[in-house]
Amino acid sequence: MGKIWSFFGVLGRFFKGGAAEHSFDIVVLMVPAAARIAAAIAAITPNRTDDEIASAFAKYGVPMVQDIQATPPNQRWHLLLELGVQLLKRDNPGAPDNFLVTAMASAVTGLKAEKQ
Repeated sequence: MGKIWSFFGVLGRFFKGGAAEHSFDIVVLMVPAAARIAAAIAAITPNRTDDEIASAFAKYGVPMVQDIQATPPNQRWHLLLELGVQLLKRDNPGAPDNFLVTAMASAVTGLKAEKQ
């Protein structure tokens, strides 16, 4: 998790106060939950196959946003990101979608950085 917080420290320097800083603070608070969600999704979709992705959506009771087979294999991560955002939204009702997407994308980035 040290790399994640370092990543956010760098990002935080771009925000110099006011509404942007407040928004950033909210996103940062969502990242630990987003990281848990991202790790859980990654664990059940290690190969990002059609069946794994469909099963992940079914497991969490989230309707598919688009057809898996219509999504090119190298872009299927978008489907999983959307699943993560929908799960994060359950715990953060009313949060702006851009906050949820930023928190989830940041969590995924942090988790990938930890694996390197």
